[in-house]
Amino acid sequence: MRTTVLSEKELASVELDPHRETADGNRDNNYFPPKLEPSRFQIYKGGGRASSRFGGGSNPMRDAKRREEAAKKKREEQQKKQKEAAEKAKAEKAKAAASSASNAKEPQLNVDVKTEKKGDTPEIKVNVRVEKAEAKAVSKKSAAKKNVESGK
Repeated sequence: MRTTVLSEKELASVELDPHRETADGNRDNNYFPPKLEPSRFQIYKGGGRASSRFGGGSNPMRDAKRREEAAKKKREEQQKKQKEAAEKAKAEKAKAAASSASNAKEPQLNVDVKTEKKGDTPEIKVNVRVEKAEAKAVSKKSAAKKNVESGK
């Protein structure tokens, strides 16, 4: 088979049968300028990747997949950091609310309900107390000392 190509520009490269649709026993003569393809043994010996003298050795599909996985991992890490920051802010807000509530000196209402049965009729006793809450900041160390001193 002979094909003549007429053009004003100089050809940079030509490749015959790039999709390997014909039964070609020797593919080394399908390129201009000549290009060496690795043999099956060279591919096997190289661990599945061709050496750099046989056209590179990088796999564009694998490289794209690795880039995609790296981007996905980066997005997941950012989402995790954002979630942790939101949880931390929520915990700090709850802690601040709890400390402001414990520091407030508001009266507390205590109700005790007791039922006793005398004879056939039950008696219900209700005891209501109003206590003022005191704002005392007790550290863990001082609470532990008090427990040790009291023998608990």
